[in-house]
Amino acid sequence: MSVSEEEARRRLNYLRVQLLRAMFGNSWKRKGGKITFLAFKQGSRERGNQHFHVLMATEGKHNWSDFRIAMKIQTIERKAVGGTRFFEKRLI
Repeated sequence: MSVSEEEARRRLNYLRVQLLRAMFGNSWKRKGGKITFLAFKQGSRERGNQHFHVLMATEGKHNWSDFRIAMKIQTIERKAVGGTRFFEKRLI
């Protein structure tokens, strides 16, 4: 299944906000928390294999390891759609 650029952006924004809240609390904007995504498109929509590879950068002072962030992302994905994977294509 192809993922449109707009849908990928929507999913990544949802993930970004949920992850920032988990890492910095509800006042993540005041605490300087920021997550930036670099997305690279591969494949074509016409052929039905368009997908994205995404790199994520976190800014701000936090004590979360890469492993803890990865586990939280999986939890967010599962909660988003009631137990199934939120990202049908592996975006991260």
